[in-house]
Amino acid sequence: MQVNGVSPGGKELELFPGLSLQIPFGVVYARNEDGNWDLSMPWPAPRNYRDGPFELDDEAQLDWKLTDFRKIFDGTLEVPQAEAARAVEEHMEELAQGLTEDKDQSESDEDRYTFDVDEKEDGLTFQADFSTAQAGGSYEKPVTMGNVTLCVIHQRMRVMRFHITVSHLLVGVTDYPHMRYYLAGLSVPDEEKREEILRKRLSPLLYSLKFTAPPSLSDILGKTPEELFPAAVRSLDFAAGETVEAGEFAVTIPNGLHYTRTENPETRLFTAIPREIPFDAEDFWAYSAVALTLQTGAPIVNIHAPLNTADGEKEVELILQSLSISDSSSAGQTAAGKTTRAARSPDHYICYELIDDNDVDINFRYYVFTKSFLYAGQYVGKKAGLGPNYRKTHTGLLETYLQGFRYTGGGEKLLEAAGRRALGRYAGSNGHMDALKAVQLFNLDVLFFPDGAFSWDGTHHVFTGIHLNAEKAEEYPDVKDHLDEIGKAVFALVNECEQDERLRVPAAKLGADLRRFLNGADLTGAALFHLAAYHLFWFKEDEEAPGRFSILVDTRLKNTIPHSTEYFRTFLEILRAYNGDPAPEVPGPVTVFRAVDIPDIFEDGGPCLAGSDDDASGDEDDEEYQDILGILQGSMDSVDLSGLSESD
Repeated sequence: MQVNGVSPGGKELELFPGLSLQIPFGVVYARNEDGNWDLSMPWPAPRNYRDGPFELDDEAQLDWKLTDFRKIFDGTLEVPQAEAARAVEEHMEELAQGLTEDKDQSESDEDRYTFDVDEKEDGLTFQADFSTAQAGGSYEKPVTMGNVTLCVIHQRMRVMRFHITVSHLLVGVTDYPHMRYYLAGLSVPDEEKREEILRKRLSPLLYSLKFTAPPSLSDILGKTPEELFPAAVRSLDFAAGETVEAGEFAVTIPNGLHYTRTENPETRLFTAIPREIPFDAEDFWAYSAVALTLQTGAPIVNIHAPLNTADGEKEVELILQSLSISDSSSAGQTAAGKTTRAARSPDHYICYELIDDNDVDINFRYYVFTKSFLYAGQYVGKKAGLGPNYRKTHTGLLETYLQGFRYTGGGEKLLEAAGRRALGRYAGSNGHMDALKAVQLFNLDVLFFPDGAFSWDGTHHVFTGIHLNAEKAEEYPDVKDHLDEIGKAVFALVNECEQDERLRVPAAKLGADLRRFLNGADLTGAALFHLAAYHLFWFKEDEEAPGRFSILVDTRLKNTIPHSTEYFRTFLEILRAYNGDPAPEVPGPVTVFRAVDIPDIFEDGGPCLAGSDDDASGDEDDEEYQDILGILQGSMDSVDLSGLSESD
């Protein structure tokens, strides 16, 4: 086999990136088929031994041999440096105990070994299969010298009915607080001299293991990070920057601020560092005077008002409050827990907040709103060398950067793509939640408003949570498995309908029973979803003629809403328009029925209809009507539908 020898002066061999070993004259080394290192000491030294590659006889006698030298663990010590060696020894002893446990109790010999003979025309084929089991063993106490800890393990293995012992060497190398463990097969042919060989020849070799590192960036650049920060900050030139596409925006990256050029990233990183420092350099962050991130936009509940108006700002503030952030909506210095407006237009709104100001850096988080998306980013600025005005300097840079955002649009396509990924079969034509399927989820008792989560604030219905009925969860696994995505989408739809004034009927115009059911509130879009959960109306699409619908309304609901036929047609049109679909075709009059008699009108056999628009039956004062309006939602076992609560 081909191996490599070393010169009389020895050789420093890099076993792994960052780990080297001083190999003395006489030792040979080579990579095996797995790419790991094999090291051995032929004894006596072969005549053809030389520096560099040469052929070693497979039958050559060896003083010792390490095979398949490989890394098995990389971690950080969480103890004081004075206790590091003891901690490594204790941890290594735990590993050794695990490798020498007796696990030879579960199988019989018959289970471990099978032997078959397959007779063919050209003769017999013998097939043997066997398994191995860990059958105990022993280990020697770990020993530390310098930054290296060694532990010899003798592992007893059972193969069929026989026991064999194999030895391994555990090696720990420490560069406080970092440490790594390596494992290698160990062979010392002369058992009588084994202890002496380990102590005098092999251990000194391994105690030369050390971490190696490339020259530090301060060595390369000739200056410390603190000396470079002021120049890096002053060099930023927003007048000559590069334009980068980011969602619905074109963002100006000033000269002096470098960035990761990954297409469609989850997070882009922009940072002010010397150009000769690569992003994967070990000291990268130490030399970053300014660092910015910009995340991919996340869909939000639609904002209706122009974002440069008071109403638009109020909608932004509600979203910020749901994120536990307050909007101060004012210019000037920001304080922790408050946001400062940086820029706004009819299409977008940008604000930022101070989240940390420590001895090393100042940290801001910024929020970029469009009517359908929220983009969040972070700004970290180093303080060294900037003097007492560091906050003013970094705040000015951040605001200049944020004021350079140019809205380019394209949110509709982004929403459609995001919606299709998140909602699956519940996505409508435009990627939004399929509005009719959302209503049907309420109709079928899959979703409902729990007690205390639906109220009236004098102008609109406020809903702080929608729940998934636990009894239906297994029937709708795609809803259960995607609670957050579907929850947010349903929440956005209900909010959209709540804001649509075409669905508002003042309480004074409603019948007494419905007015009482709504506690004196107006009938609005959100309230219709509430009523759908009581089976009081249904929209049924013709399977053979898509876009053609039948509208079914409980007779008592129909009689308490003015112009109910036109009202429910309008609601159906709004639901279709939400997904960009054309107006529905409703060829016949609204069909009325008594919901209390039929818990599910789509079951085989159909509903016991109470007549047509002109032939309604049923007494709205009977006890059954009171029963359906008096159903307590709290009687339904439920699990919280994550993401639907406005407070999430």
